[in-house]
Amino acid sequence: MANVTGKIVVTGGAGFIGSNLIHALLGDGWDVFVLDAIIKQVHPDGKWEKPRKVSFFHGDVRDHGIVGKCLDGADYIVHLAAETGVGQSSYEIARHVSVNELGTAVLLEEAAKNLKYIKGVILASSRAVYGEGRYICIKCGVVYPEGRGANDLSQGKWEPRCPKCGERVKPTASIEDQPLKPASIYGITKHNQEQLVAQFTKGFDVPSVALRFQNVYGPGQSLNNPYTGILSIFCTRIMAKNPVLIYEDGQEKRDFVYIEDVVESMRLVLKKGFSGFDVYNVGMGSGTPVLEVANILAEEFKTDVPVQVVGKYRIGDIRHAWGDIRKIQEKFGYKPKISVREGLKRFIAWVKEQPKPEDRYEVMEKEMVERGLLGKAP
Repeated sequence: MANVTGKIVVTGGAGFIGSNLIHALLGDGWDVFVLDAIIKQVHPDGKWEKPRKVSFFHGDVRDHGIVGKCLDGADYIVHLAAETGVGQSSYEIARHVSVNELGTAVLLEEAAKNLKYIKGVILASSRAVYGEGRYICIKCGVVYPEGRGANDLSQGKWEPRCPKCGERVKPTASIEDQPLKPASIYGITKHNQEQLVAQFTKGFDVPSVALRFQNVYGPGQSLNNPYTGILSIFCTRIMAKNPVLIYEDGQEKRDFVYIEDVVESMRLVLKKGFSGFDVYNVGMGSGTPVLEVANILAEEFKTDVPVQVVGKYRIGDIRHAWGDIRKIQEKFGYKPKISVREGLKRFIAWVKEQPKPEDRYEVMEKEMVERGLLGKAP
């Protein structure tokens, strides 16, 4: 590996992924600069404990002035700043589009003024760009179903159907070069971020990488934000002695990847170097049913709080999602080390050390119901 160091700017560096990343970067010898707006949904008390050696810029990624100051002389940019609530993005469209797309545009515009310094950009993208993802039909082969409609969901028809013959299909891992069909406003904005960064690379010959993170979890995750991170939501419910409510039938699969493995993926990209523009999945490479994860949490917490499959559904949710990680393994040597069960044990140990969070799950559900985005099958 090349011993790459210098000035690195991490937008959204005070967030969950960013806070974990910057500690690793400091250990690697980087001069770390953080730009973050410290929004209350992530930081309820409006505070962030800045590591001593980090230079911090408190501001909005859409603000040309502060972005320009932060980027002055930067060698690399890791762009994490984003609005991330999939459900929220359905009704707070302008905010998600503005922060995610305009914010990225401002960042790249200011980066273009520092071309003599900047050597590369890493974008935190998302599995959400795939939408419902990739499936196998016994008759038609590989297919890409459209998002599930409210009519099917209201009848408890959870599994997608083949878009060609209408038969049942089997989910499989998403690959980087498959068609992208984002099923949420959030997913659309992440896709557009990728396009903006790709065009920046094409126009200015600045290497860039988009890492499509799967469901990231671990220490540092906000326990007070009911709009993102189902594992945090489950833990908050358990600690409040409230039932853990599982949507659909609980068999929907997600690729739960521990924060240490996600941080390592970015470190590997920086250390091994990159050119042009490319995209990579970052995850475990396998899907785990949500109900199974909830039961592991309850078991590890040693609680009698019930885990209840309630048959509710959220409009726009996808059924199954996990990423094929062979590409990043072959290119950068990425290999996830923390199993789901081990990761959950570590996460729970950290959660138990935190102040008891407020369970705002019902507030979130009420908002979704009022906007017609949450239903229940009979």
